[in-house]
Amino acid sequence: MSQRDKILDFVDFWKNHGDEKSDTQTFWLTLLRDVFDIEKPEKFFVFNRPVSYRRRTLYADAFITSTRVLIEHKSSNKNLFERVRQSDGELFTPYEQALRYADALKFSERPRWIVTCNFKEFHIYKFVELFSIFEPYAKPDAIIKLEDLPNEYKRLQFLVDPHESITEQERISLEAIEIVRTIRNALEKFYVENKIADWHDYLYKICTRLVFCFYADDSYLFKDENYFSDYFKNFSGNARVDELQKVFDILDTPENLSNELKNFPYVNGGLFKEKVQLPLIKDNIFNNPVDDAFLFNLKRNFSWRMIDPLFLDELNEKLKTDKISNLKNRLQKLIAFISICRAALECGLSKGNVHIAPKVAFQITRASKNGT
Repeated sequence: MSQRDKILDFVDFWKNHGDEKSDTQTFWLTLLRDVFDIEKPEKFFVFNRPVSYRRRTLYADAFITSTRVLIEHKSSNKNLFERVRQSDGELFTPYEQALRYADALKFSERPRWIVTCNFKEFHIYKFVELFSIFEPYAKPDAIIKLEDLPNEYKRLQFLVDPHESITEQERISLEAIEIVRTIRNALEKFYVENKIADWHDYLYKICTRLVFCFYADDSYLFKDENYFSDYFKNFSGNARVDELQKVFDILDTPENLSNELKNFPYVNGGLFKEKVQLPLIKDNIFNNPVDDAFLFNLKRNFSWRMIDPLFLDELNEKLKTDKISNLKNRLQKLIAFISICRAALECGLSKGNVHIAPKVAFQITRASKNGT
C-alpha cells in the first residue's frame, strides 16, 4: 500500500468519530505509524505527562520528547477555540491549557511546538518564541483539516523531524528572555511573600533597569566589557542591594562627582529617575533576588549585544496589536524594552554621558511609567 493510500485510510477511519479519553493515544500512534512511517511510534510519545503547576499536578495529553511537541487533545465535538471550565474553576481554551503545562516545564524541556487537536483539525502554534508562553490570545500559525491531510501532511513533519531546529540568533534571544523571566519570578516571589505594597511597579522598573545595565555592560558602556557585573562581585546580599541603589542613583545624576562610581555615566530618558524599593532580606538564610539576578546573568552563554534586532522588532510589532491583560503577560513589554536599550546605546556616548535621542528617551520614560 502506498503512503498516500495509508493516509487516505487514516482520514477515512477518523473522519466521523473521536473521543478524548478512549481514542487520543490510538489516534496519535496511528498518525505517526501510517502517515510518517514510524515503525515504533510508542517510543516517541509520553502520554499523560505529569507537570507540577502551582503546587498541583496537571497532566499534558501528549508530549513528543525528541522534537519537543506538546499536544492538547479534545473530542471531535469540541471547539478548539472555546474556553472550558477546568477543575480549578479557571476557563481555558485547549491552547491556554497547553500554555500552563509549558510554563511549568524546565527551560530545556519547553516545547518548540504546541498542537491542539479534536480529531477533525490540527491547530499548530510555532513555539520558537518563548514569548508564546505569555500569549493566551495567539492565533494558530496553521490549521490543517483532517480531510486535507493527504496533501498537507508534510506540514506536520515537525512532529518527527528534530532537524527543524531554531537558529542561533533565536536561541540567544530565547536564553535572554529566560534569564529575564527567571529574575522577574524571583523578584515577584520576594515581594508577594513579604507583602510589599505597590510591588508591581517596583518589579518591572527593577527588571528594565537590570536589562538595560546588562545590555550596556556587554556594549562597553561602563568602561570595560562586564564592568557592571565585575563591580558587583565585591558585594553580596543586602550590601549588593545597597550598592545597586547607589549605581541606579548615579546613572540618573548629570554631574557625577563620585570617584568610586565614576565609570557609571549619566543616562538621560528617565529610566533611573524614580526611587524603587529594592529587596532587602532580613534573614540571611534566604537568597536575595538581586544576588540571583547577577548569578543568572553570569551563567549566560551569550552576549546581550548579540540579540537579534529583527527578533525584537518583530516582537514590538506584536505588542502594538496584541491584547495584554494578565499580569504575567506584561513580561512581553519588558522584553520589548531590550530593543529600546539597543536603540539607546546606538546613540552613543558624549562627554562621558549617555545621550539618548529624544524619541528613544520618550520611549524609555513611557516604558518606565507603564511598568514595563
